[in-house]
Amino acid sequence: MQAFPFSGETGGKAVSFRFLMASLFLALLPLPVAGQPTQPTQYQIQKKVDGVVQSVAAAIHHDKAVEVIVHERASILKDAQNRINVTIHFARELTDAEVSDFEAQGIEFMRLTTGISNFDRFYPAWVTLHGLNVLVLSPLVEFIEPGASISAESPLNLSRPEIQADIRQGSFVPDASFWPGLNRGQGQTIAVFDTGIDVFHPDFFSVDTSTAYDWIDVNGNEFFEPGVDCVDLNANGVCDPGEILRYSSPLDSPIYDTRTDWLYNDANDDGQRNFGPAAFNDATPGFGEMVFVVDDTNGNFRLDPGEKLYALGQSKVRRVLGPDDEEYVRGVNLIDTPVDSNGHGTSVASILVGQDADFRRLYTGIAPDAELLVIDRYANNNHIVTLVWARDHGANIFLWEFGGWVWHFLDGSSALEQAKTQNMNASDLIHVTPNGNLAGSNRVARVEVGASQQADVPLTIPDTIGAQPADVTRLTLSINWPGNNLADVELLLREDGESNFVNLNPIGQTNVTVGNHRVWRSGSHSPRNRTRVDLSIVNDEDGEAVANNWTLRVRGANFLTEEITVHLFCSDNATTWSGGVFWGNFTTDEGTITWPATADRTINVGSYRTRQTPVGALSLSSGRGPRIDGATGLLDVAAPGNFDVICAETSGGQQAQWARTRNFGGTSAAAPHVAAAAALLRQAAGPTPGFEIQDLINQGADSTGLEGLPDEDWGHGRLRIDDSYQIFFDAACPPIQAPTYVSPENLATGLDPEDITVNWNPSSGAQVYDLYWGPNPEPPLYLSGLTGTQFTFITTLHEPNTHYFW
Repeated sequence: MQAFPFSGETGGKAVSFRFLMASLFLALLPLPVAGQPTQPTQYQIQKKVDGVVQSVAAAIHHDKAVEVIVHERASILKDAQNRINVTIHFARELTDAEVSDFEAQGIEFMRLTTGISNFDRFYPAWVTLHGLNVLVLSPLVEFIEPGASISAESPLNLSRPEIQADIRQGSFVPDASFWPGLNRGQGQTIAVFDTGIDVFHPDFFSVDTSTAYDWIDVNGNEFFEPGVDCVDLNANGVCDPGEILRYSSPLDSPIYDTRTDWLYNDANDDGQRNFGPAAFNDATPGFGEMVFVVDDTNGNFRLDPGEKLYALGQSKVRRVLGPDDEEYVRGVNLIDTPVDSNGHGTSVASILVGQDADFRRLYTGIAPDAELLVIDRYANNNHIVTLVWARDHGANIFLWEFGGWVWHFLDGSSALEQAKTQNMNASDLIHVTPNGNLAGSNRVARVEVGASQQADVPLTIPDTIGAQPADVTRLTLSINWPGNNLADVELLLREDGESNFVNLNPIGQTNVTVGNHRVWRSGSHSPRNRTRVDLSIVNDEDGEAVANNWTLRVRGANFLTEEITVHLFCSDNATTWSGGVFWGNFTTDEGTITWPATADRTINVGSYRTRQTPVGALSLSSGRGPRIDGATGLLDVAAPGNFDVICAETSGGQQAQWARTRNFGGTSAAAPHVAAAAALLRQAAGPTPGFEIQDLINQGADSTGLEGLPDEDWGHGRLRIDDSYQIFFDAACPPIQAPTYVSPENLATGLDPEDITVNWNPSSGAQVYDLYWGPNPEPPLYLSGLTGTQFTFITTLHEPNTHYFW
C-alpha cells in the first residue's frame, strides 16, 4: 500500500524438508565420476537423502551456482570446492578405521581442535558428489540432511493454507458432496485501484488445458536440458526448428523447478523470451513466445519423460484504465498497456489471481479464476469516476490500494468514503481497503487543550533513517479537531535556531514566513462538523531542502468552555509511511487507520505475521482505530502481510525481467487476501449484499490467543475463509432431520438374510440419503447418495441369528 500524501517419515527414515521430494535426486543420474559406486536405487535415495541436499548435489553435478536454488541462504550448503555441507545420521558411532574409509571416498568429517565434531552418531561433513553416492549406498547411513537450517517455503504458499484458501480449490476438497464444484473465484471481477499492472507477467494468464504438448528429450538422458530439448508443437515426435525449450526462474535456479519456474518456447533460438506489441498482438496467447506449465504427475517438481506441457492462454485482465482515460481492452489492445513502473499494483494483482490452482504451482493467488479490472490511480485521480467505470464494467469486488492521512478529514465524510458505504449497505458490491501502515511511525500525535492551554510538539527530520534531510523539500502537516470554528485552536510554529514562535493565524492569511521558510496555510470544515488546518512548509528558494527541525505549538482559544482533542498528522515529500519526518512527543497509534479505510462501511484489513517472529502477531505498522471522531468498530480482520508474501514483480519494461518475484508486505499485501476471499465467498453465495459478505468474513475470523475481540487493533481476528464458508452453509442449509425408520425396526427377527429391504419415511428438504448398516449399535456407512426411500440388499453377507442396526 503506497502513501498518497498529496492527492513425512518412511521406515523410520525421516525426511525433514517436505518442500522437496526425495525423487529430486534423480537429476543426479548419470554421474560422470570415475570409479563411482553403483548408482543407488530410487528407494535408497528416498530413504536417506534430504531434499535440499539432493537439489544442491544436482546443481553441483551440472556445474551451476547453487546460491538461490531453493532459498537465498542456500549458499551455506556448499564450499568453494562445491562440496556439500551435510549432517549424516549413522546407525552407530564410527570406528577410526571406518572414518578413514569414508574420508578416502570424498567425505571429510568436520573437525574442531578436539577432533571430529560429531555428537553421538550424528556427523557433520563436507561431501563430494561421489561421496554422497557412497553414503547413500552404505548400510551404516540412516539419513543425510543439510548441515545448516534454511527455509524454502514460499510465504505466499504459506499464506494460502494459513487463511484456508486452498481447502475447496480442487484436490483439497475433503468432501465433494458438501461443496459442489470448484471454488476459485469463477465469475467474479475484482477492480484494483493501484499503480497499474504488468500485463506481460505470466501470473496473469490462464492455462489453456485444451491442448497437451510433449517435450522431446533430444539426447535421451531423461533429464530436461534447456536450449537442447524441445516442445513438440506439431506432434511429429521430432525436434524441429522453432521448438527449442528454455526456462526462466524467479529464483535463478540452475535446475528447472515445475513449481516456480516458467518453461518457454524460444522460437527464434535467441536465448531469451520475446514478447510484447513489437512482434505480437492481443490474439497471441501469453502475448509472446509460448509459455508452459507442467503436469507434474509424479510430484517430484521436475520435468520427466511422459509429463505433458500446457500453454498459457488468455489474460485474466479484462480492462485497464490508464493515463488520460485511455482504455486497454482484452482482445483489442490490452497488449499496449503501459508497464507498471512502480510495481505495487502488479504485486497486489498476483496475490489476487496469480497463476493456476492446478499444476502444483507454488505462488498461486487466492482467487486464481477471478478476472481483473485495473485502474491506474496515479493517472486517474477522480476516485468516483474510476469507481463508476469499474462498476459499469462489471466489477463486484473493489480493492482500494492506497491510503492517506494529511489533506483528509478522516471522519468518513469524503465522497469516496460515502460511496463505498452506500454500496456496501445497499448493493452486492463489496469494497475492501487496507488500514494503512501508519502505526509505529510517530506521524500521528494527539493533544488535549482547553482555554489558553498549550502543548509544544517537536517535529523532526531524522539524519540516519529513511529520507535524509537533503531529500526533503516539503513538509505537510494536517491538524484536525471537532467543531466548525477555525478560531478554536491557535497554531504557532518555530524553526530550530529561532527564538520566537510565529503565529499562523489569522485565518485569512494564505502564507507566512517562518525563519527561512514559507508556510502555506489553508483551513476547511468537513460535512461532519470537523475542522482541519493544512500546513505546507517549503524553502524560500525553490528546490532547496527543508532540513531544519521544528516545534508546533497548539493552543486552545481563551473562550473555550471545555477541552478539545486535537489530532496532528505529518508527512514529507521524500518518504511514504515512515522513515522521514515524525513528531517528537504526544505520539499515538490510536487513530492511525488511514483514508479511505475511514469510511463508515468497507472491509478494513490489517496485517499480521506469518513468517517473522512472533508468528501470528499483528504487524507493528498495521493501522489501528478508533477513527479520530471516536467511531469504533471499523476494523474487520487481519490477513498475512508484514513483508511475508512472495508474489509477482513487475518487469519495469526490462525484457529479461518478465517472470520475477519479490517479497511484498504490509496491509497492501494483506488486503488482496481479503478481497480475493470476498470473491470466493461471493462465488459461493451468489449476488449478496456487501455487508453480508463482510459479516461472513468477520464471523469466520480466528481469535486464537487473542482476547477482547473485536477490538481496535485486530478487529475480529485473522482471516479464515473456510470457517466463513461453514457459517454461510450452516445458515443457508440448516440441518435436515434424519428420516424416521419404518421397516424393519432394529433387532427385528424372522428376516431372510438374503433378501432384506429397508424402507424409511421421506425427510423434508433431503435430496439424497446415506445408509448406515451393520451388526453394531453405531453402524458404519454402507452406501451413500440414495435418491429414493427404499433399498434392497440384492447380495449380502448377512449372518443368520445376528441383529443388525441401521
